[in-house]
Amino acid sequence: MKSKSSSNNIYNMEGLSKVFSFTLKQTFKNKGYLISYIMVIVMMTLMSPISALSAKSTESTMAVVDSMKQENDVTKVFIDNETDVNLSLEDLGLKDTSFENKEVVFEDVPDLKDTEIGVVLKLDESEGYKTFGIASDDSKVSSLLLDSFTEHIYNAFEDKRILSSISEEDYSDYLAGIETGKAITEKEYYELQNSKFTSSDTITLSTVYSVIVMMLVSLTVSFVISAVMEEKTSKLVENLLVSVRPLALIMGKIFAMMIYVVSMLVFGSLGSGISGAVMGIFMVNESEAVAHATTGYEFGAIFGLSFGKILILILSVLLTYLIFSILAGLFGSACTKAEEVGPTVMAIQFISIAGYIITIFIPLIDNKVVTNILAVVPFISSYVAPINFVCEKIPFWLYAISLLVQILLAISLFMITAKVYRKLIVNDSKKLSFIEVLKLAGKGEQINV
Repeated sequence: MKSKSSSNNIYNMEGLSKVFSFTLKQTFKNKGYLISYIMVIVMMTLMSPISALSAKSTESTMAVVDSMKQENDVTKVFIDNETDVNLSLEDLGLKDTSFENKEVVFEDVPDLKDTEIGVVLKLDESEGYKTFGIASDDSKVSSLLLDSFTEHIYNAFEDKRILSSISEEDYSDYLAGIETGKAITEKEYYELQNSKFTSSDTITLSTVYSVIVMMLVSLTVSFVISAVMEEKTSKLVENLLVSVRPLALIMGKIFAMMIYVVSMLVFGSLGSGISGAVMGIFMVNESEAVAHATTGYEFGAIFGLSFGKILILILSVLLTYLIFSILAGLFGSACTKAEEVGPTVMAIQFISIAGYIITIFIPLIDNKVVTNILAVVPFISSYVAPINFVCEKIPFWLYAISLLVQILLAISLFMITAKVYRKLIVNDSKKLSFIEVLKLAGKGEQINV
């Protein structure tokens, strides 16, 4: 009877609300956590303006680079062709460019005036064919325009050089190229035809979803382990264990950190949306590319899905959060020194980053067998399965198996934590390995002090 009572007590959540409110208050009182909270919100808020200004700057640069089609102050162009390829004015392809009506001569480049430029074509025995753009020291011609014109001449030269060695028909075939694809079955072909999601849609949604999960997990793991170690090193936990059950202690921290991280991302997203809307007003006359940049990262792609699919992704994110949070609390409590926190955080985040990378690359690989296998691999399935089910890349039965794997993993971690957390949190002798933690949970072994 005593054994049964003891067994039941390890799952007792008495004191959960006390730990939750205490941890949340202490987190926001801590200057480090508060500064991190504000910084993330500010960074997310500034994401839209920075993206828009960057797009505008890039567009301005591209406009200068594309000056081959804009009016310029060049009065004369010298082409010094020192190769054996016979290049004519017609070969340069200057029609419909701003150089169409300029004076272009094929001769050595002389001392140039400030509105004249020259291009030298030569054959280097070690490096092959090369081009050089030349302007005077006091030239009024921009370097970007000269670079753009030089590249244009080189491309025209390469076309003529290749054409001179093969027939025009062969050259046309060379430019056309051949597009090949992988062989698929008839069933896969019709599935692809009837799919609502293109490859581009799948890549976008996979990237957005994995970024959201990785951000949430990365922030949470770090904060949960730090919170556990702060209480452990300050010996505050020994006082808490008098009135609070061990499982309530760790779950209270996890839920408190969940509110901390989720609220941070919510306020950051709101800030990003507001700043994007403001930038959109000021940049109403800008190009489509700049206007699109004011929306920041394409998190909105998720909200283009149906309500049911959004709900699936939200529940999957919460389940993934719970799995990694319990894992962080478990192995954070196994640490005995502050310097052990960094490697522990990195080890858990490595799993998260692996899931992020795999989720991004799966649509590019587009291999059904690989996708199906990874959909049931513990930890990785938390990233892979939900988004691939939503994008109709895996069937419901496989997603159901993946969901079962994730739930069983969460329950297993929960039970292990319930069995060993009290012993781990008061242990200050040595950091326990994963195997030692499992032994402690399975056999009830005592920690050697």
